[in-house]
Amino acid sequence: MTSAGFVPASSHFTNDKFATAEIGAAAGSPSFFIGSISSETSANVTLLQPNGKPVSVSRPQIKRLEGQRLSLMPEGLEMGLSSQQMADLLAFVLEGS
Repeated sequence: MTSAGFVPASSHFTNDKFATAEIGAAAGSPSFFIGSISSETSANVTLLQPNGKPVSVSRPQIKRLEGQRLSLMPEGLEMGLSSQQMADLLAFVLEGS
């Protein structure tokens, strides 16, 4: 909870480390992937998917790579947290740990 008593929606609160990206893939592979970019090279982009599994997509297979405005944090997560748990979560996200 912020000092003004406002609790930001969990899926709208991001830190660059936790930014979400979407990859639109070429025909012949799954149409898109969503996750946090864990590494990029000239050959491929690796996303850490919401289920914790990495997926690498080769650059020639990428039709588009876009940042997303929402985080991977589940909508409504903050509703089940105590004030201290919310403070701990916000500290973690702001630190980028």
